[in-house]
Amino acid sequence: MTATPEQLAFLQGINDQVNAIPYEATGSDQDEDNWIDNPEPGKVWQCRDYATRKAELMRSQGWAFGDMGWVLCMTEVFADPSFPDRAPARYYHCVEFARAGGVVYVLDNRAPQVYRADQPPFDYQWVHQQTHEPGSTEVTWRDASAGLV
Repeated sequence: MTATPEQLAFLQGINDQVNAIPYEATGSDQDEDNWIDNPEPGKVWQCRDYATRKAELMRSQGWAFGDMGWVLCMTEVFADPSFPDRAPARYYHCVEFARAGGVVYVLDNRAPQVYRADQPPFDYQWVHQQTHEPGSTEVTWRDASAGLV
């Protein structure tokens, strides 16, 4: 089973819309733990801000709450230009997931295309995935080291 073309187009549209917001490497809130809901000049958008905005848009357009959420992962090993004195390492990253047609898809601000969770374009290590009990808006977390569900 897989998502319908309409579902994939919907997810890709959300990913494209939010990924069009420029990633800012520096800004007035760089040293603070601010979450940004709307882009403003000089504000730093972090991966969780992209994931949050994608979730808001998906919910506002009718995507089922239980079929979406955050995934925390570790990136591939790389030298982060934001930390020039650090050795190459894995870094925490946050993405949005969407379940459609029995498949988990990922909306990622680092990737232009929505992708299947079992086929990431990067050497990610999945760490935690949000879960929701049916009929509840309470969020819990599951160990995602064996993959996303």
